[in-house]
Amino acid sequence: PRLMLPMYADMISKKKADPEQVRSQFRELWSTLGVVSALILTIVTFMDAAKCEVTDDFFDCTSHQVPVNEVHVIFSWISLVAASVTVAASTLLYAMIGLVPAEGVAEFILQFRHLLGAPTIGVIICVIFWYIDVMWTALFKHGLQLVIPLAIISMMVATYLLYQYFKMKSFVRGKLELVLNSTENQFEARRMKSAEKEPRTDAMLQQTQEEHVSALRLVSVGLKMACADTGKAERMRNGTLQIV
Repeated sequence: PRLMLPMYADMISKKKADPEQVRSQFRELWSTLGVVSALILTIVTFMDAAKCEVTDDFFDCTSHQVPVNEVHVIFSWISLVAASVTVAASTLLYAMIGLVPAEGVAEFILQFRHLLGAPTIGVIICVIFWYIDVMWTALFKHGLQLVIPLAIISMMVATYLLYQYFKMKSFVRGKLELVLNSTENQFEARRMKSAEKEPRTDAMLQQTQEEHVSALRLVSVGLKMACADTGKAERMRNGTLQIV
């Protein structure tokens, strides 16, 4: 299947999406992923050594046959690298796409299409290996009988969330393909509709101004007639006084 985020470049080129709106959506996505990865980065215990503190009837890790700390270092290192890459890629993409003019957003998406999904993949890898590392170290602190049931329940929840993620991703991709394959240009239709409203507004303003001018003219004519009647009455009164 096609990469989902680069499909927005085709939507922009076909005038079916606003480049400014696409830019805003991408920046919101990357800022969220960057913040989440930065928070996870603070709880990764790469510098801490994992030790065997519990021995039960199922296994004995004190014999040094189980590489407790070595496995912990590998899992925590993978989580650390994934979180760091996510923070760096999210920051870089967030900053650079904000500097690109609106006319170059589609070209930016196509030029760096293989890097656009790196923050999302990085967050998933970071969370998965961080959780595995936590369960691994907890196994030798709290015992096998207590940790294994909790780990199984957590893995079921994580599997369900991953399933929902891929399901939502497929749904969004289908909607994007539907918009790309549609003959109607929704973005242009909305822009033309808004453009049609502007002349109507100008015409209404012009009509209102003409009505105001007509009203002022009527008032002016009325004042002139009133002044003429007043002058006529004044002259008649003066003439009567002269006769008397």
